[in-house]
Amino acid sequence: MSAEEGKFDNILLAVAEKHRGGVPEFLGTLASFLRRKTDFFTGAKQAEWEKLLLDVFNKESKLAISAHSEKLKSREAAQRQKDEKERAEREARQKEIDDNKICDITDEEAAAIIKEEENKKRQKLLAGAGGEPAASNRDDISKPIENVDDETEKGELGKLLPNSGNGCTLEKYTWTQTLQEVELKSLTYRQV
Repeated sequence: MSAEEGKFDNILLAVAEKHRGGVPEFLGTLASFLRRKTDFFTGAKQAEWEKLLLDVFNKESKLAISAHSEKLKSREAAQRQKDEKERAEREARQKEIDDNKICDITDEEAAAIIKEEENKKRQKLLAGAGGEPAASNRDDISKPIENVDDETEKGELGKLLPNSGNGCTLEKYTWTQTLQEVELKSLTYRQV
């Protein structure tokens, strides 16, 4: 819209606001003005002034429809972009959930997993020809808590003392933990 095109907007808006009948009453006022103050209707044939009015209104109608169409396209593009962003965020959250999923297993499945782990340990021991961990490493193994300073800590008796990583060090593996992650390391000892 050019500055020239909108230079009468304030005046016309003020006039339009005074018409309670809306656009038809406003157009009636414009036609009345043209009839009373100009030769618009009498200076030309009816077909000429009708064609002039239709040409002006058709031109403005096309501009309005085009602008409206552009607004709709812009809104639709913005909505598609928003929907795509939300979909990508949902997929990322779902992937994160799937990657961090904890699975429930039955007691039988748990027993089978434990048995399999024990078999793997036996195989490693047999393959290592009975190698023993170094004495210094045996000293690092977490030991049960035998004494507590406070009566409220009696429930801790017999539990393993945590290592420096807030986890536990055992004969075959060690683990540490933070609020975000757990790290498990296998301790493989071979006789040299």
